[in-house]
Amino acid sequence: MPELFSIRRAGSEGPAVPGRSLQPLPLQLGAVGARDLASWCGDFNVSGYGYGHLKILRRPPPPGSFGLRGDTVHVILVCDGFHRAVLSDPELRIFFVAGPQGLSEMKSADVRGDVLAHAEMDLITRPGYTWKHASVAGRAPELQIAAAHLLARELSDVARGTGGMEAYFIILSDRGTDYINLDGAPGNNFTIGAQYFA
Repeated sequence: MPELFSIRRAGSEGPAVPGRSLQPLPLQLGAVGARDLASWCGDFNVSGYGYGHLKILRRPPPPGSFGLRGDTVHVILVCDGFHRAVLSDPELRIFFVAGPQGLSEMKSADVRGDVLAHAEMDLITRPGYTWKHASVAGRAPELQIAAAHLLARELSDVARGTGGMEAYFIILSDRGTDYINLDGAPGNNFTIGAQYFA
């Protein structure tokens, strides 16, 4: 029988991370479970941690909300190539940091605090397990995912009418600070098209 998910919600108090804080929505495991339906936004690798990929999923307002909050955007870091139990480290935190399209070309002096926005990600883990029935057997790999569920309209504000967003991620742990960039190249941000939040 499979192990249950272990979920560590984002902390209420954050360290000094660039930009204003975005208000994360409650974790939706259904969105994380639907990650195969999400759009791929690029691969990454982080020295000392491993590799993975970024996926983005846009969903309509949840039932019962009458559309008042608007669509939600699920930013999902699939850390399937991270070393074993990395995301289970209680000291580790991951932050999503976003800015308008063209962020990577801005001079550092122009990247003021109001240009960027950030949100801490929830960490979802599950150890690998095997199953065996009379007719079939199999193995499920360890699951390590970081996810942030945000309002589309908040991300639209971050884009500032540029037609898209750029994003990177910050890993904070007792090892220090590391960054998740597209293809592992410093300063190479992930691009998130306006179709996910406009």
